[in-house]
Amino acid sequence: MAKDSITGGEPLQEPTPQEKAKAAKWFQHGKTVADTHNYDYGIECYINGLRAWPDAVEEGHKPLRTIAFARHSAGKKKPGMLETLKFSTVGAGRDALEGMLTAETLLAKDPTNLIYMEIVLKSAHKAGCVETCIWLGPIFLEEVLASPRANQTKLPTVLQVFEELADRYNAQGNIPQAVKCYDVAVKAVEMLARLKPTDGPTQDMYRNLSGKLTIIKGKFETGDFRESLHEADKQRELRDRERMVQDDSRLEELVASARKGLEENPNETGKVFAVIDLMLRRGRVQDENDAIRLLVETFSRSKVYQFKMRADEIRMRQLYRQTQEIKASGDRAAASEHLRKILDYEIGVYKERMQQYPTEGRFKYELGKRYFMAQRFDDAVPVLQQARTDPRHRMMCLSLIAQCFYHKGYFDQGINVLLDAIKNHDVEADDISKDLHYWLGRSQEASGQKDGAIQTYGQIIQWDYNYRDVRQRLEVVQQARKNEAGQ
Repeated sequence: MAKDSITGGEPLQEPTPQEKAKAAKWFQHGKTVADTHNYDYGIECYINGLRAWPDAVEEGHKPLRTIAFARHSAGKKKPGMLETLKFSTVGAGRDALEGMLTAETLLAKDPTNLIYMEIVLKSAHKAGCVETCIWLGPIFLEEVLASPRANQTKLPTVLQVFEELADRYNAQGNIPQAVKCYDVAVKAVEMLARLKPTDGPTQDMYRNLSGKLTIIKGKFETGDFRESLHEADKQRELRDRERMVQDDSRLEELVASARKGLEENPNETGKVFAVIDLMLRRGRVQDENDAIRLLVETFSRSKVYQFKMRADEIRMRQLYRQTQEIKASGDRAAASEHLRKILDYEIGVYKERMQQYPTEGRFKYELGKRYFMAQRFDDAVPVLQQARTDPRHRMMCLSLIAQCFYHKGYFDQGINVLLDAIKNHDVEADDISKDLHYWLGRSQEASGQKDGAIQTYGQIIQWDYNYRDVRQRLEVVQQARKNEAGQ
């Protein structure tokens, strides 16, 4: 088992006060934007902070992982192909550090991905981010053990990193840290030994490491053992909080512990959301209702609007789930009526959010989209016209504005909006481009511009032959054109 592939570098030097101050600003900004559910920018801020202070576990890595799970719970997408192409773990020193940060960015968007987690651990070890390794290693090991098929390929990484760290701490006389690291290494090699019962070197390694752990634990237990056990319990609780899957009894313990911490400062955003995240993990309606009640009570007391936002989001998810249940019963009329009620509720939510955050384009876009879905086109257009100034939503706003014009019979106005959008959209044949061309074709067809509609529909089928009903529409318009020509 070649160790030199992930040999650790010397521990990083302590950052300067200036570097820590710079990192702290990024961390605070990341927390602020993540609290508004702008998770991706929050992740970017934390990564910028870790670039200045790479081994900031409590200040950087742990809060970033909390954001990762909040983002995951909100149903956000995993990294796309372009993001994963940036994935690189080259070299050592600063290159290893950049590899760690790149992989951690991806991990924050896919928090249970073992590939990303392994590269963060390897790169942190190479870069000398010792505290990061000690924090992440047990989390990675637990995830690996929960995924048996990955054991044989991932366990050696844990074993190599933690045996080397343990040997280093042992040589330095840091017995508590050596015990902690040997313990992780032994767990990894023990599982390897079970998977390879006839492999002599693996069995020898297991006996060797187990012997080291036994000897050094003897030294350890001559010290302040109770305090060490207390610290170990605290670490276990932190790791358990970060895991997505828990048995009910352990989850109850974690919720109770988090609530106790909340009593000290009942309005602290991070502590409230930590309790809420734990309460929601089982996916039970009663837990969701309890979470909504806690958030509403906290909002009433503190007037911090983030608590109201989170309560509304839980309620909206409940309402959509109820719609699916009604649809499954086969009562389409009841499902349609329930969806109308959801739209009314969401319109109220996003109107309120616009009042709270008048410069946030995302809320204007979401409100305009709900007006459109409710077929309130006269309400939708002015809101979407405001929202289109935000480049994140500009193209979808223009598409919805054009569709509003289409449904109102303002075909020429819709065509002008769509032609401008297509001219300013840089990517051909993506979903946005196809959507814009589709509604351009529909508007051209409806306004009697058959040649334009034929050209537009023809462009779409060159990109995607089965896109919506484009082939059928093209055939209808072509036939109408032939009929006109034959008259």
